[in-house]
Amino acid sequence: MNRYPLLHKPKGDFRTLPQVETSVIGEGHYIRADGNGYGHVILQLEPNSHQDGCFMLWSVTQNQSPNMNCKCLITEYYLQSVYRGLCEAIAEEVENYRYTQYVPFPYQNTNVRIVGGSYHPIDSRASSFQRAAYIALAQAISQLPDSPLYL
Repeated sequence: MNRYPLLHKPKGDFRTLPQVETSVIGEGHYIRADGNGYGHVILQLEPNSHQDGCFMLWSVTQNQSPNMNCKCLITEYYLQSVYRGLCEAIAEEVENYRYTQYVPFPYQNTNVRIVGGSYHPIDSRASSFQRAAYIALAQAISQLPDSPLYL
C-alpha cells in the first residue's frame, strides 16, 4: 500500500503535540446545486504505528467500503485530488487560489486512511474531491477528544 506524506508544520513543540489515540471516521460530501460538481470521500484518522509522521493511505476496495450502497465507488482516478485537498486543508500558507479552508491539524504520527466514497459519472470534478476531502477531514477532527475544531 502506498503512503503519501502529509507535510505540515504544526505550531508548538512536537514532543507535546496531541496524538490521535483512537480511530475516527469523517465523511465529506460536496454537491453543487447546478449539477456541475460532485465528490464524496470517507476517511479514517488513525494512529501511525510506525511513528514516522503523517500519511494518507488509499484503502478503498469494493469489499471493504463502508458505503456499500453507492453504485459508483470512488476510484484511484481521484486519488491525487483527494491528496491535494488534504494537503491544502492542513497547510497554513495562504495561496492565491485554494479550493479549501485551513483545518487546524496539530497531530503527529497520524494516518489519514481513505476508506470509501463515491463519484458521479458526469458531474464529478477534481475540485469537488478536493473539497470533499477537506470536509471529511474537518468532520473527523471535530470528533477527536482534544479537537482544536468545533463544528
